[in-house]
Amino acid sequence: MPNPLLVAVLLIGGGLVSASVLADDCTRVVVTAKDGYTNVRSAPRVASDNLVAALPSGIAVQLTDDSAAEETGASRWTQVRSPAQGWIHNSQITTLGCDAPSGVDPNAAIDAIERLARQARGGNQASTASFLALSRGVDGSLAEVYAEVLGAWATQSPATLVAAAAKQPFAIRRAVRDMVAFALEGASLAARGRIRAEIVRQAVDW
Repeated sequence: MPNPLLVAVLLIGGGLVSASVLADDCTRVVVTAKDGYTNVRSAPRVASDNLVAALPSGIAVQLTDDSAAEETGASRWTQVRSPAQGWIHNSQITTLGCDAPSGVDPNAAIDAIERLARQARGGNQASTASFLALSRGVDGSLAEVYAEVLGAWATQSPATLVAAAAKQPFAIRRAVRDMVAFALEGASLAARGRIRAEIVRQAVDW
């Protein structure tokens, strides 16, 4: 009689499938970008007007149901539906076994947040777009780190933050708004008043 600890089978759709085979088929797709983050775009190409979100390295993404892929010249892109809908370049993601380590430095995303914030406040437009787009992609402890960095910008230079957010797509502006509100929950009334005053002064649809 086979050892039940060595042989496990599952009845699926009237057929017998080895549990070990099912385990081998279990995979996840993870952002493994060396820069600590990757951009999500509305179309499978890099353009200044198609950034919809940015995701930190280490986060898992869900592909669209048909796992659409697109080749543009020498580039290949994959369509994802969560945490944000759009296209990610294949060089920025890796398919792993469900229990396999991602190999991503846990500090890479934090370093990216801080680096992009410095560059954004220094006037780098590309870094500004990616930093603000991260508001749609961070969660958990990373969201707290991001909120702290964004909150510092909001309190120290509200005019430049509002002006930068005004140039972003509506969905990103709303995510930035919500993250700023979270970041300033414990701030003084004066600090919260300054950001609100800038939104009114610049007539931003916040």
